[in-house]
Amino acid sequence: MSVGRRPAVQGKEHVTAIGTIEVDRQDGVCVLALKGEHDISTTPSLRDELERAYGSAPAVVVDLSSVEFIDSSVLQGILYGRDFTEQATERRLVLVVPRGGTARRLLSLTSLDDLIPTYRTRAEALTALTS
Repeated sequence: MSVGRRPAVQGKEHVTAIGTIEVDRQDGVCVLALKGEHDISTTPSLRDELERAYGSAPAVVVDLSSVEFIDSSVLQGILYGRDFTEQATERRLVLVVPRGGTARRLLSLTSLDDLIPTYRTRAEALTALTS
């Protein structure tokens, strides 16, 4: 799968039917913050944003701090992003998943947190990617 260069997007918010994906850039890292409820209806938007992110930055943070609900299709979308990291060694993907809550339970149940580095805060994730 080849991803062409796409323009960097900063401060963009992609509104979906039930949740939002806010796109920002911090310290040269693209941050995708999912807010609200995300399921199969928002997974295509997540995939699109991951493609755009890797077109403009080698490192991506998916921040799940503000999700109220996610299902396994969202995890598949995140794994889609992980596929980009396997295509080039300079690419990295990390997740922000605070203790407790829906996202933490689902990641623990599926062991996705064993496959993708996970941090409790965005600051921790950014430090890990930029140090």
